[in-house]
Amino acid sequence: RGRVTTQVLGAGFRRFRAGPTGNPATRFYLTRGASTVIRAEAQVLKFRNSTEVTLRWHLDTLSVGQYHVVADNNGTRVQLTNGLTVEPARPLNVDFATIIPQVVRAGTNANWTYFLQNDSNIDVPYWEFQYELPRGLSPVVTHTPNVRKKSDFIPGSPGSASSRNYFDDGANEVIPFVARDLRPGEIIQVNLRLTANVAPLLPVVWNQAAMTEEWYTRQTLDYVARYRAAVLAAPASFPAGVATLAANATAWQDSLTRYYVRNGLLDTAALRVGRLRTGYTATSASIAIPGGVCGNTGVTECVRPFRPNPFDASGYPPALISCADSIVFTYKGRGVSCTTIVGSSDPNLIAGPSGAGRRRM
Repeated sequence: RGRVTTQVLGAGFRRFRAGPTGNPATRFYLTRGASTVIRAEAQVLKFRNSTEVTLRWHLDTLSVGQYHVVADNNGTRVQLTNGLTVEPARPLNVDFATIIPQVVRAGTNANWTYFLQNDSNIDVPYWEFQYELPRGLSPVVTHTPNVRKKSDFIPGSPGSASSRNYFDDGANEVIPFVARDLRPGEIIQVNLRLTANVAPLLPVVWNQAAMTEEWYTRQTLDYVARYRAAVLAAPASFPAGVATLAANATAWQDSLTRYYVRNGLLDTAALRVGRLRTGYTATSASIAIPGGVCGNTGVTECVRPFRPNPFDASGYPPALISCADSIVFTYKGRGVSCTTIVGSSDPNLIAGPSGAGRRRM
């Protein structure tokens, strides 16, 4: 039960076509037992071709059990009997696996690869995660198309090797990501190519959270308010146009709200919901990283919430870089790796023993 995205394979699916020779789009809905009453109708998210469509179901009001999936071409119907089973919704769980080097030679490049999966049986409306690591590692960021990095919100911005993919946090860098509407079982892959310029240890801390529409939207609105407060507190630190906009509370709210709605980071329907669903009901007491990890590098488990800055492609207001501790309550919400960095030397320069005898053998 809840919002669920599925793929349907078949043949003869139709896209809407207008005009005298046109046709209505194929409808997809659920019935149960011998009744023809429509219990729920799907929204077609993506029409790939006549044999494959991606559907979104809203199943909150349905009873648990099996339902027939019906494809309807203007009265011509095909039924997949008991093709969809409605289960009780599980919490918004995320899981991850990693491929991380244990030892890297100083000055060389290596890959830190992360696989993150929606382990729930409902869609994850918003999925926010980030990596914190020491400065100076020249990160090159690549990922699957179902997630966005910081520079993806900036039109015309350079891609994977751009400094716009991270923001500074003291002596560290934070590389944030956000994804939307991940269906059950869907996987995100992120690869960080790092240059081992620190020694003797290289830590990477990652934080992640699956969020409901309401909670993510509330956090976005909180960010909008904190941004305005930061500008009003030090207007000379921001461009004149930003300070002028912040002086008008309504104009500021409207401008930034439109920006985040346009970028898919604010759900207008969630603004009308009176209750706050966090989705955080799966807790884990075992995921606890002490302050300071991987020696004395200064990288900690502090979570740094991120929203793209509509006024500056590169900068990020320091006043908006703050810790958030609520992510600790998610299942497998945090992790850390510690890679050893080793030096190397030319073997021809190594002085061996003096040897024995006249020939020093």
